Amino acid sequence: MPPECGGLRLAEIARAQLAKRRQRDTAYALADTISDNQSADEIIAYWHNIRTLFRDDELWLSLGTVMGFVRRLSTTECVSLVDEIGDDASMLLFLLGRGDVFEAIPDLGKRVFAKLLQSAERYPYGLGGPIEKRSRGGDVISLISWGYSILSGLPFRELQECPEHLPIRDVIRRWQSGSPTSLKDVKRFNSENLPIPRQFLGILNHALGIEVRAWKSQLEPWSGLIEPARQIWGEQIVFLLTAISAAGQVDLKIGRECRLTD
Repeated sequence: MPPECGGLRLAEIARAQLAKRRQRDTAYALADTISDNQSADEIIAYWHNIRTLFRDDELWLSLGTVMGFVRRLSTTECVSLVDEIGDDASMLLFLLGRGDVFEAIPDLGKRVFAKLLQSAERYPYGLGGPIEKRSRGGDVISLISWGYSILSGLPFRELQECPEHLPIRDVIRRWQSGSPTSLKDVKRFNSENLPIPRQFLGILNHALGIEVRAWKSQLEPWSGLIEPARQIWGEQIVFLLTAISAAGQVDLKIGRECRLTD
């Protein structure tokens, strides 16, 4: 709405309502209204000012994303947010595909992947947007995204709708903004900063090549993926959720005796 036709007044009302700390979905709608009716400089100033008002950095970052500001932050500003806020900032920058930040902070990929494995919340496995150019940080994000996609079991929800001859890689590709980082590209990484240990990359690559029909009819692909992951990262919520998913997805023609503790 043009400023002279009520846009400024609308933004003013939205700011007043947002100051009352509305529930999250309402807050997002108000933030969107504010961003549509103010200049870029005004939005930046407003976003910085409301941080102390909310005293909730995760919500503050989310509002900044809705207003289109966080995506435009410089690498230095993003690094500062990670230093100040920690996991919430790191996760958001991962979902935004900010490879420049992951390149600037060498161990950030490892920290984000560990956080994903520990969370009961199922994160979207497609990035919010394509990474603008190929970079070391972009490759880190690609590894995290593809690794989490299969370990979380999210793509397996749609197995019944997929052609049985497709490798699971092609099922996941429908939701990804790029191709998985190749093992050849990973060789140039420092092992200490790889989000996924080298010994698991071969297992991941093999699992991505297994056809849908095998995931639907056999437990072996699931065990071949999850058991090595448990040995590397220990018991994680994501692995338990994926095991439950496997129990519901696999249609075994012949049952086998098992203990409740299996």
